[in-house]
Amino acid sequence: MFINPRGLFGKIIPSHTPTRYTDISTNKDTSSQQNTPLNQARLGFLLAVFFPLFGAISTARDWEGVQRMERQTQAWFFKLRGPVTGPDNIVILAIDEESLNLNQSYDNDESQALTDLELIKSWPWKRAAYAKAIERVMAAGAKSVAVSIVLDSPSSYGEADDQRLRKVLKNYGERVTLAAIYDTYETVEGETIKLVKPNSLFETPQLSVGSINYPIEPDGRIYRLANQFPKVWAKNNPELAETSDQLIFTVPSFNEATLAKRPRYAKAAAQQSELKRKPKPENIFFYGSDAFTSIPFWYVLDDNRWHTRLDDGKYFQDKIVLIGPTASSLADFHRTPVSDRMAGVEINANAIATLLEGRRIFQAIP
Repeated sequence: MFINPRGLFGKIIPSHTPTRYTDISTNKDTSSQQNTPLNQARLGFLLAVFFPLFGAISTARDWEGVQRMERQTQAWFFKLRGPVTGPDNIVILAIDEESLNLNQSYDNDESQALTDLELIKSWPWKRAAYAKAIERVMAAGAKSVAVSIVLDSPSSYGEADDQRLRKVLKNYGERVTLAAIYDTYETVEGETIKLVKPNSLFETPQLSVGSINYPIEPDGRIYRLANQFPKVWAKNNPELAETSDQLIFTVPSFNEATLAKRPRYAKAAAQQSELKRKPKPENIFFYGSDAFTSIPFWYVLDDNRWHTRLDDGKYFQDKIVLIGPTASSLADFHRTPVSDRMAGVEINANAIATLLEGRRIFQAIP
């Protein structure tokens, strides 16, 4: 979903390869957003008319580029509709520039040396910083926490740092999701793919892991949910499709893994599967750019901000908390129908909200 800080203790790696896939890991209060400028019923009618029409054209004439036209039409409809407020039970705990540059304020302040802010004094941050954040928001009543970064390598701060996070995951693993990524690369025999999971040190019986890869369309934008990535890859690599499900695609999408931590959603998904109702959504219902509230990561570590801005943590009550990069310096941005520069963690928020609320977008071409 952008440039993803692999493990936060190694190099910053591109979140996507030259292939048509991407992996992804925002600063805004939704109170200022306006309601949709276009009547939803009218927009739905237009979608219902135009998309099947495109589908009929593609089936009857098999015109090259019709699918691109459909995606462009979807982007047009999103812009015509305008932004809509995202669900208020999803919040982003942002690794933003403010949090990354906080060390400049405390370099010469010895009184801050032993506080939790020391955990993010230099980049990459200590794993203990994520442990502290998870611990605090969980104790405050958060429903779940999803870490939209791949923690595959050992901490550069030593094993004790990793053990700090491991301890928290053992305590709260049943409500925490970590990210995995499918790395694709070219060999002389063609494209190869492998699953990169979190460090085995973090594995606990209840911990869930989900992939943060999304398909990239011909226009360079993300439209589809992460659970469509295996299908797209298998379609583009038919010679490996028979074994890919068993040997490669062994984890759910990050979005599905996160929601599996919510009993109501998991129960509803199971019931829908049993009854074989309408197929699950394939496309992301983008609420708009900056549609979800974003809180600087350092607020959770600072006692003053925790007590005042976050009301002693009450702000996180019953919320899904997504941790991920939004800082420009981390370059974790991707093109979507509603923005040419959307942070990967924000794409995750839109995707999770799509599944949580059961939002659907008409699609003419599979």
